[in-house]
Amino acid sequence: MHWLPVRHRITFKIAVTVYKCLHGLAPPYLTKYCTSTSFDAGRRHLRSAFTLQLIIPRTTTSYGDRGFAVHGPVVWNSLTHDLRSTDLSLATFRNRLKTFLFDTDRPGVQQVRGRFWVRDQIRDLVADFF
Repeated sequence: MHWLPVRHRITFKIAVTVYKCLHGLAPPYLTKYCTSTSFDAGRRHLRSAFTLQLIIPRTTTSYGDRGFAVHGPVVWNSLTHDLRSTDLSLATFRNRLKTFLFDTDRPGVQQVRGRFWVRDQIRDLVADFF
């Protein structure tokens, strides 16, 4: 069977919802949480404005990190640039996303990382150094 593991199924559903938000196929109450970095006046001239990434709002609790407003952009930004392309149809996006998620379970392939993965890796390196 070609079923995704539960954690990848959750990622799949969130990524498809973000795709629908960016292409006007989702309700407005979800669409307002998917803001591209190219629309933010302060980030318009940064390199990230051209990578089709979304703005991740700051939260003060881990509970806030679980909401769609934060986790949707985190999942979207963790996808490869090919998947974030604007010229993919929904069917093509779903097919490529499923292939990408199946491939992340194979050894040697980078896993989809959470929001604080880099910060945690740096903290671990600093702790090992001292």
